[in-house]
Amino acid sequence: SSILASACSCCGHRSSARLAAMTKLLAFAAVLIWVFAALAVFLPYLSIEAVREQGSTWILWLQDQGEGLQTLSRGLSMLGDDIAYIAVLPMLLFMWPDFGTQAFVLFFGNLFFNSVLKTLLHAPRPSWTSTAGFVCGDEYGNPSGHAQSAFAVYFFIAQQIASQKTSRGVQIFAWCAAVLLAAAVAASRCVVGAHFPHQVLGGSLVGIAIFVTFVVAS
Repeated sequence: SSILASACSCCGHRSSARLAAMTKLLAFAAVLIWVFAALAVFLPYLSIEAVREQGSTWILWLQDQGEGLQTLSRGLSMLGDDIAYIAVLPMLLFMWPDFGTQAFVLFFGNLFFNSVLKTLLHAPRPSWTSTAGFVCGDEYGNPSGHAQSAFAVYFFIAQQIASQKTSRGVQIFAWCAAVLLAAAVAASRCVVGAHFPHQVLGGSLVGIAIFVTFVVAS
C-alpha cells in the first residue's frame, strides 16, 4: 500500500508540474500575441492614409467578384453579429451552466474591450469613405468587433470541446471548424465594406489574445 501511495504521489507531482509548465507556456504565448495584436492595431497609423487606400483597392476588387460572394459574405457576417451570440448564450447557460457562464463572461468582456478600442481610435469604416457598404455599421471601425468576437468565442468553444474526453478526430474537427469559421467571418467583413483589412487583422489578433488570456486566467 505504501508503494501504491508513493506511486500515486509521484504521478500527482508530475501532473502538477506539467500543468504548471503548460500554464507558463500559455502565459508567454498570451504576451506574445498581445504584442502582435498591438502592432496590428496601431502600426498602420504610421501611414494610415496609404494603408486605407490600399485596403480600399482590395475591398473594391472583392466586391467586383459577383453577387454570389456578396451574398455569402452577408450570411457569414451575420454569424458574427452580437445578436447571434446573445441568442445562443442563454441556451448555453441553461444546458451547460459552467461552460455557459464562462462563455458569457468572455463574450461581454471582449465586447467591452472592443468598444473601448473603437472609441479611442475613432477610425472610419471603408463604406463611410471609399467602398460600397452591404451592411449597416454606425460604430467606429478599428478593430473589427466581428473578427475579434469570432476568434475569441469560437476558439473558446473549440477548446472546451477538445478538453472533454472526446476522440482525437473530434478535437481536430472542432479546432479546424473554429479556425475556418472565424477566418470566414473576419474576411466577410472586408467584402461587405464594414472594415479595412488592417482592422480585421487587428481584431482577429486581439480576439486570439483575449482567448488565450482567458484560458490562462481560468
